[in-house]
Amino acid sequence: MDPLQQASLARAKAALDVLSSSAGAADRARAHAFIELGFTTLVTPPHELPGALSQHANELVRKAAAHATDDGWSTGDAEALAASYVASIAELSLLDQIKRYAAVLPVGQRRALVASGSTASTVTEGELKVVRRLEQNFSDVEPAKAAAIIVLTHELVNAVGGAGMRLFERELAASISAATNRAVLDMLVDSNTIEVDATGDPLGDLRAGLQAAGPSMGYVVAAPAGDVADLATRVENRGGMGVRGGTFTPGIEVVAVDDLAGIHVIPASRLALFDAGLELRSARHASVNMADSPTGPSTVVSLWQSGSLGILAERAFHLAGGAEIAVVGGTS
Repeated sequence: MDPLQQASLARAKAALDVLSSSAGAADRARAHAFIELGFTTLVTPPHELPGALSQHANELVRKAAAHATDDGWSTGDAEALAASYVASIAELSLLDQIKRYAAVLPVGQRRALVASGSTASTVTEGELKVVRRLEQNFSDVEPAKAAAIIVLTHELVNAVGGAGMRLFERELAASISAATNRAVLDMLVDSNTIEVDATGDPLGDLRAGLQAAGPSMGYVVAAPAGDVADLATRVENRGGMGVRGGTFTPGIEVVAVDDLAGIHVIPASRLALFDAGLELRSARHASVNMADSPTGPSTVVSLWQSGSLGILAERAFHLAGGAEIAVVGGTS
């Protein structure tokens, strides 16, 4: 490569880096605006919310509220903020990792026709090419809804130095990803799930699950937190994933799911996905079942009587396809 070509290549790379950096900054700004919109929804009485959003210090929040209806989520601006926020926590979400490889259906599509087939027959030039063994599957697209509620006391909401806002941000990501992951597994794991005996080693279990799950352009793996931490320390981790998941190696995305039994391997490219997006709704006067531990008994608590505020996060989606997932060391 001569010096002029090298200079042109360097300028092109620099331009791409600038564009990539600008796009990333814009996505981060929209994701943060969604958090601010949610926190404002949490702390503001419903009758005062339109005014609070329209006068918000964040320009993106004001823009999203400018043409909002009563629920605040019927505008493209609000949906764009939600989409950027979902993308920012994608490494924690089975649904969003599956979306990287699955066939994504358009929003609003209620019925889907999937047809596929192939032929290896040799035919004369100009003759008809016949597709054999054509399979057609009709399926109603009925979305499931994963819901998570975040509850904070008035004292936490009004904590000095923005501590309440930071706590809300952390709990929002944790609760949305946990609810969505559980809903995804409930949808995919059934009596047809392939069960594989554990090998006693997380890497061996992963390999056994990949073999049992069958061919795919990409796999999404739900695994117990301890197994994910183990895999993150292996030399085979060429994707740089951390203790909560990420890319283990190109084509294998891992997500840590707490309290999960066994490694679940999902052949993601053989699935179809419908995603209706994420919405937040105020729940200031709701009564919520609360428990001291995930397995302990719950008690109905009134948010209003206990001096607390709540917000409900809902995500609607649907998964379909002919692929069966493989569970190693667990049961379906």
